[in-house]
Amino acid sequence: MATNNKDRKNIITAEGRVSFPCVFAPSSYSGKYEMTLVFPKGTDLSALQAEAKRVAVDKFGQNIKGLRSPFRKCSEKMETYGEFDPDAVFVTFRTKRQPGLVDAAKQPIIAQNEFYAGCWARVSCRAYAYENKGNRGVAFGLQNIQKTRDDDPLTGSGLKAEDEFEAFAGSSEDPAAYDRAADEDIFGAGPAADSGDPF
Repeated sequence: MATNNKDRKNIITAEGRVSFPCVFAPSSYSGKYEMTLVFPKGTDLSALQAEAKRVAVDKFGQNIKGLRSPFRKCSEKMETYGEFDPDAVFVTFRTKRQPGLVDAAKQPIIAQNEFYAGCWARVSCRAYAYENKGNRGVAFGLQNIQKTRDDDPLTGSGLKAEDEFEAFAGSSEDPAAYDRAADEDIFGAGPAADSGDPF
C-alpha cells in the first residue's frame, strides 16, 4: 500500500560539500532550483537509502532492479568531481520552488556570495520515485538548506589558478612564431585571421 505524501516527513541529510548550487535562481539547464552534496567516504547515508528504497517499492513493487539510483560515486564522473575522493558519494537535490536557506545559527542567508560551491551544508529533502519515457528511478526533492561551515571554493577543474600558472615576468615570445604557426596550422586559421573575419 502506497504511503500518503502528507504522512511523510522530511529527511535531514548528513553534512556534505556543496557543488553546483543554483539556489537563488533556477538552473538554466533544468529550470529548477538545485544543488549537489558530496558526502565524504564513510558518511552514514542509511536514512536516505532506506527512504529511497521505500518509495521505490511503493511505486514499483519488489521489482526495483535496474532503477536509476540517486547515489553515485565520484569515480563515475571524475571529469566533474575530480577534486574529491573517488569513493565519495554525491546526491543531487531539486525543487520547483526556491528553497529556504539559513546559516549554522539558523539566520537567513541573503547575500549570494555566502553560499557557494565548496562550503558545507545539509538539506531537508524528500525522496520520490519516477517513471518517464522509459526511465525509472528515485530522486530527492529539495526542501530547505542549512549552510554549516565555510571551506575553500571549488575550482571546478581540480586546479587552483595559483597552482596552474608560473610567475609571469613579461613576454618572451619569438616574433616569428606566428608565421611558423600559420604554416603548420592544420585548420588553416592562421593567415585567415587577417581577412577581417571577426571570428
